[in-house]
Amino acid sequence: MGPHLEAYLETKVHHLFYSGHFDQISIEGKYFPDRHPDWISRTEKKDKLFNYKRPLACLEEGVLRVFTYPGKSYIRHIASIYGTMAKMRGDSYNISVQPVTLKDQEEAVAQTNIEEVPPGDVIVLGYVEELKLDDFPAFQGKGDFQWSLQWVNGQQVCLLGSKICYWGDTGEIILRELAKKGYKKVFYLAKLGGLKMYHKPNLHLATGNTTIVDQCMIRWQNMFEPIISDYKGIHTGHHVTSPSVISEDKAWLKKHRVFHFVDSEIGYFARACSEHDMAFSYLHIITNNLTQPYHPESLANERTKSVMIKRQKLLAKMREMLWRVI
Repeated sequence: MGPHLEAYLETKVHHLFYSGHFDQISIEGKYFPDRHPDWISRTEKKDKLFNYKRPLACLEEGVLRVFTYPGKSYIRHIASIYGTMAKMRGDSYNISVQPVTLKDQEEAVAQTNIEEVPPGDVIVLGYVEELKLDDFPAFQGKGDFQWSLQWVNGQQVCLLGSKICYWGDTGEIILRELAKKGYKKVFYLAKLGGLKMYHKPNLHLATGNTTIVDQCMIRWQNMFEPIISDYKGIHTGHHVTSPSVISEDKAWLKKHRVFHFVDSEIGYFARACSEHDMAFSYLHIITNNLTQPYHPESLANERTKSVMIKRQKLLAKMREMLWRVI
């Protein structure tokens, strides 16, 4: 991220990090369906329906305990954030990470209300609120998952929003549960990073049919492929899955220079779909370019007015393309 790194980190650490009343940091994977209000970070966004819940934290006997949703990738990401921020501030905290098992992850998903998600044919994940699909009714559901159902072209389509962050491998476990409900098509519309000089943040969209996850390649039939040529500013290419944006430094970029796009979920979603006979496709906004660390638009300032205006135009294009392929 170059010069934008510190600004990005400041939006991610809990406000208790700045208290200085501790000498150790413990990163722990725990899911709390009912969150203690005093543990919620002051930096948590309050103007979104979904993807706003961030790690909780409390001070306990000289230890800053940070509770993240128990995903292996997410814990690694959060630990990287706190470790990097401490290093940049010149602090020498002892940072410990409590590992989680697959069983821990599955139990956390089971504690949510995902079992209440209705069955259907097509499921849309990611920017379900931002797409503003007016033909769909208001979101329903009491819990961290909420949904909106509508019949489209003879198929039951479900827009599924999540208040928790299903970073990385957590998404794979969630899709395994959704496969049990009969879904056969999965569309993931969100954001990712570009790895080529010609990728322009917040002006271009990305899609493709390959990914690398855990050193294995996965291929699928891209449902957007037949209509890509009808639009400008749509880039296709090879995707690589990364556990954390913090690890995507110059050395990482050099090692992965053959790829075009990077994010933390696409590989896991694709793998779950391939294992459960579900069609999968993604269409993402390119929000940052790793080859241009000094580009004025980055993950640190993506909520500025100028960026939001550009993204609204891309969301309109995503909405149109989604309707054409469902």
